[in-house]
Amino acid sequence: MKRIAIIDDDRMLGELIGKKVRELKRYEEPLVYTDPSSYIRSGEKADIVLLDIVMHPIGGLEAIPLILSRYPDCSIVINSIKDDPDTIFQALQLGAVGYVDKQSFESNYEEVFNSI
Repeated sequence: MKRIAIIDDDRMLGELIGKKVRELKRYEEPLVYTDPSSYIRSGEKADIVLLDIVMHPIGGLEAIPLILSRYPDCSIVINSIKDDPDTIFQALQLGAVGYVDKQSFESNYEEVFNSI
């Protein structure tokens, strides 16, 4: 079973996404963090990281190389409302493997996870 980490500065939204992941039943209990630094310091390795872009003090784009340097085998999927092509392209250049629109609670996370 794969482990998912959700990093979103909105704790309630992170928990809602975690609930959706729990419904998939094919994944371990998701880890939920409100900032990338907490995840990196936790030592909890996830196979897939759902990462928000707009966060403080470290934003998602800044966090991608930090996460990958600590956990090089994890797959980072951007989970954000920031959907402009330049941001998505920059995230992919930094090492993210995909993008999910956070505004759509109908997002099919299972399809995204299975494609990784």
